[in-house]
Amino acid sequence: MPTRLLEHQIQALREAFIAMLPYVLFSVGGLLILQLLKLQPWLNLTVVTPYLTNIVITLTQGFPLVLCLSISLHSANMFGVSRPLAIITSLLVLFASESVLLQWQGNPFAITNIQPLSALTSALISIHMMRLVFVRQRLDSRYMMMSGEALRILRYLGPTLLAAVMALFCTLFITYIGSIFGSWLAASTPDLQPLPALWLKLLVSHIFWLIGIHGDHMHQMLFNRDSLALLYMGNLSYKELLDTFIIFGGSGACLSLLLALLITKQPPRFRKLAAIATPFTLFNISELLIYGLPIVFNRYLIVPFLAVPFINLAIATSLLPYLNIHFVDISIPWITPTFLNAYLVTGGDASALLLQVFLIILGTLCYLPFLRRYGQHQQIPNAITNIYTKLNMLSHLENHERLQFWRNQADQEESRWHIYSAFDLLHKNDLQLYFQPLVNPYTGQCEKLETLIRLQGTTGNIPPSELLDALETTRLATTVDFWVIQTLATMLRNESLPDNVIISININPTTLLIDAAIEHIISSMQGLPVGFEVLEHRQADSQTIQANLHRLKQAGFEIGIDDFGSGYSNLTSLSFDTVSFIKLDRSLMVGATQSEQGNILFSNICHMVKNLGHQLIVEGVENPAQLNLAISHNVDLIQGWYYSAALPWHEALEYASLNDNRRIK
Repeated sequence: MPTRLLEHQIQALREAFIAMLPYVLFSVGGLLILQLLKLQPWLNLTVVTPYLTNIVITLTQGFPLVLCLSISLHSANMFGVSRPLAIITSLLVLFASESVLLQWQGNPFAITNIQPLSALTSALISIHMMRLVFVRQRLDSRYMMMSGEALRILRYLGPTLLAAVMALFCTLFITYIGSIFGSWLAASTPDLQPLPALWLKLLVSHIFWLIGIHGDHMHQMLFNRDSLALLYMGNLSYKELLDTFIIFGGSGACLSLLLALLITKQPPRFRKLAAIATPFTLFNISELLIYGLPIVFNRYLIVPFLAVPFINLAIATSLLPYLNIHFVDISIPWITPTFLNAYLVTGGDASALLLQVFLIILGTLCYLPFLRRYGQHQQIPNAITNIYTKLNMLSHLENHERLQFWRNQADQEESRWHIYSAFDLLHKNDLQLYFQPLVNPYTGQCEKLETLIRLQGTTGNIPPSELLDALETTRLATTVDFWVIQTLATMLRNESLPDNVIISININPTTLLIDAAIEHIISSMQGLPVGFEVLEHRQADSQTIQANLHRLKQAGFEIGIDDFGSGYSNLTSLSFDTVSFIKLDRSLMVGATQSEQGNILFSNICHMVKNLGHQLIVEGVENPAQLNLAISHNVDLIQGWYYSAALPWHEALEYASLNDNRRIK
């Protein structure tokens, strides 16, 4: 469970940092323009520069607050916590903890003094304290006249205050321990030689970047940076060594990452992000890639993000002494683009430029396999989002489905492409509804049409059974149920069925576990001639499912059990008072015609179903022998190729409207 909880929290954090991309874009955009203006005094924009400087400073100082809000919101979505209360609690804990800590340090509280690490810690602790102390409870009836939002806030007021107090103490404790550790670390490394200090700077700054904190700022707070100004060789300082030969495009050598993004074709979001980030990365501003991809809390990209700068450092410090490069005495700003910086510090030495090219290509090759793996991982969430938009899915159901997906995604790496293909088919509307007739063998009348999902044309290689298995595995079968119901409701309102014909819809037990889903189904299908077949499942006898089946029956829908005799079949389900009909799985019919034991089993099950007063349906009837066997056991309806395969909508309507005497046995 802790591993699953961590997976969910990391996913929420990644989504939180991606959501901050517009803020980061404005912030680093202003910074880039400001730096360029400083390099071009001839533009004479002295009136604009102070305003732009204030904007950049304000956006930078406001980053922790925005970070706290984003993490609170996305974590609340992931864990089912009230979003307004989560945001308020996180801000309350952040302000209270920062005011106490600043008081300890003898500084007055100011929002501009809040650090990103404090915002991250406060939001995470607040959310999980709320999870721990929230206990759903009914309120006194005198509050029931209030609005739903007021009722919810009153219900959670006590637990929220308790969670806030607990989170405050936890935040203060963790921050205090962190400050002690930081002070010890800074005091333990004052006399490091420049090269080890450079290695330490890379490690510390990149670790902080990985948790969403500006690594260079944190390194500057913790360590003395004077050693970076010392000369490495000739007129090349350690700071210029870092900027020119190690972190091309900013932290993580993001220029190599940018090239890898442009090479990688999927998902399309990568290329769009690369296009936006290119001008910033060329000027060594890496925040857009770090927060937009994101690198933050990304287990797929941790290794190359840490490894590439260290590889560059190791190779550069190994080769530079042997390349006989003359470095000129010149000071260049950190935003100087790659290649131009090497040209300036060496006076145009080709060896330095070739070394940069080699290191950038090597870094790109290091990033590519990890980025492709991450791209495969990203395909499914993108497809899920597209499906939710397409189906107009209710927000609370969408959150439920997202949570169910992320609870299983870590275990589904081996089937990821199959699952993505399934969602891609839904998104591109390459699925069609077909309908297989259920015929009364004594009258020849088609009394039901079972709704089946079929692939359209040759757009994919996933058969329907594998598609449904993939969705079941990821617990996203509700998405398919919604698509079927929405499509079928449109069909039935546009064209009526023949009299006394019912459309039978398969509904997955996972859908029956969601109360809001049942409300949506009832509102969508109320008054239409439809019934539901429940797939056999290990949870089919749960109290929630049975309660929701009762709701469907009370709403006027016929309920039956599909594929009885296979999978998780449970004899107890035959006694449910919600059940009107039982459909025997095709395997029982096949077994009855192949062995005596199979025939006995088929006969006894038919006898038991009839004695319980249920309508008996047999599927998989494909030849006269099987038909005669079914009739001999007083089967009510027959489904199978003997009568008809699954048909498109209009062909199924035509079939159901005919009372063909040739169907009578």
